[in-house]
Amino acid sequence: MAEAPSWAKLLAAITLHGWLSILLVFYRLDRNRPVRVAKTPPAALRESLGKPPAWLIPSSSEIGRRGAALAALQLAGGKLQSAALNRGQR
Repeated sequence: MAEAPSWAKLLAAITLHGWLSILLVFYRLDRNRPVRVAKTPPAALRESLGKPPAWLIPSSSEIGRRGAALAALQLAGGKLQSAALNRGQR
């Protein structure tokens, strides 16, 4: 097979062996996409979105109860894991 002429090698190098055209197509597609500007919602909608519902916010006693339950589970999980490691299991 004959070697390619020097102008063909130069053209292949400039176009990154054909990949440059693909990159330029994606670049142009991205540049043509319209930019979306966020609109502020009306005042009534803003007020209703600003406050979470009362049932979503737990009381301080509920937060304490959940924290104690989580700590107990973490301690129990650590004990189970260390027992399994002592037996040679993973």
